[in-house]
Amino acid sequence: MASSFANSTHAKYWSFTEEEVNDRRKEALNKSLARGELLEPITPEEQATHLRAHEYYIRQICKKPELRLPPKILATALVFFKRFYLFHSIIDYNVKYIAPTCVYISCKIEENYIDVEEFCKVINYKADQILKLEVKVMETLKFQFVVYHPYRPLDGFVMDIKTRSRYQNMDKIHATAITFLDLAMITDLVLFYPPSQIALAALKLAFASVSQSSDFDNYLRGRFSDAEFFSTIEESITRISETINSSPSQAQVIMIGDASKLVDAKLKKKKVDPNKKRELVNAKEKEEVTKKKKLDEKDQKAKEQMELLTGIKQDGSI
Repeated sequence: MASSFANSTHAKYWSFTEEEVNDRRKEALNKSLARGELLEPITPEEQATHLRAHEYYIRQICKKPELRLPPKILATALVFFKRFYLFHSIIDYNVKYIAPTCVYISCKIEENYIDVEEFCKVINYKADQILKLEVKVMETLKFQFVVYHPYRPLDGFVMDIKTRSRYQNMDKIHATAITFLDLAMITDLVLFYPPSQIALAALKLAFASVSQSSDFDNYLRGRFSDAEFFSTIEESITRISETINSSPSQAQVIMIGDASKLVDAKLKKKKVDPNKKRELVNAKEKEEVTKKKKLDEKDQKAKEQMELLTGIKQDGSI
């Protein structure tokens, strides 16, 4: 891993503006829609819902007790999943298979080896469904697997706060901030902001949860003394915290899942290519001719056997 986030492939090649992310996703979707395969087109909003639902699915996989996966596997898998669908649409690559493939790859990258057969047995997949997509996902990621998560800078900030001050409830604040980071990972924030800023936003929300917002503000001002830099940081932290605060409730997560099922149904309804349709018709006609020929042969054989038994020829003569 690079010595710092600023010098990493994460910062150089996988950090975007919100507009850039939306444009990339729309471009991939429009390219797929241009082929005219679907009976009913998928909208960018529907694609976003489908992807979000499967980020929750990735979380379900990583939380399975049989797999015993550490938290960093979930975080890395989510980032890989988001990166993959910056270049591909849900029409071209089924999220049902890309999601567990990202989990499997993240296990390798994070040095948490798991046998593919064992992994697939737990999640009820076939190994070849994962293995045949593994290289495609890694190619899309440009074999750049370095991912910086906000959890480590959060630990650093908490340690710094404990060193600089004697604020109360720091252990509780730390635990609450981790919960907010978990929510942040099921958003696109990791594509827009440095992990340190996401960590600070989680801290801001955690301090607010125990009515100690002023303590966080004091720490932030003391930590970033340059007025212009402080203003920039504060603005980013505010935007990030607002996004985290708008995370869906459990009831809304269920609604996202239901909406995703409708999208999946639309993806399965594809037009039949005229050439393929002709091929199907020809194949059916050929099958009917073959079937009729076999019936005729069977009928002829039956008549011949009857002729042998009765001595009466097919034309009625003896």
